[in-house]
Amino acid sequence: MHDDDEVITRWVIEGVLDHLEEARRFAGLDPNAVAAIVDTRARRWEQEGRLVYPSYFCPSSAGWLKALSALVMRNRNFRILVEEVTTGEDEVIRSIARLFPKMDDEMLGLLRAFSAADADRLNDLSDRIALAFGRLREESSITDF
Repeated sequence: MHDDDEVITRWVIEGVLDHLEEARRFAGLDPNAVAAIVDTRARRWEQEGRLVYPSYFCPSSAGWLKALSALVMRNRNFRILVEEVTTGEDEVIRSIARLFPKMDDEMLGLLRAFSAADADRLNDLSDRIALAFGRLREESSITDF
């Protein structure tokens, strides 16, 4: 990492490739927006992929959220990750956090024992995701799934 490299936050949806492709089409994103995660042991229907925002093929948060809403409304399994990445000639992932359902107070207390700042950051991200899912559910009058 160089001093002039910027650190950006990327939001990633990972899940079954076919489900992500379906969500990508629904959101009207570029066909290249979903990238396969190469696993030579997986059968085709088990193959996984990722949709990353911001990225060259998914520059809009609205498109990413629309794809996410398609997965939620279709009750598909997926994972959300938050990556901190350096920009520049050599892209370096500095941290990855997988977002889980809201952590209870006991788990947050345990995390705070190790790192209060990280526990607070994860709690904040969890709250933001819960809020986003709540808004998606409230505002979703989408009937063409």
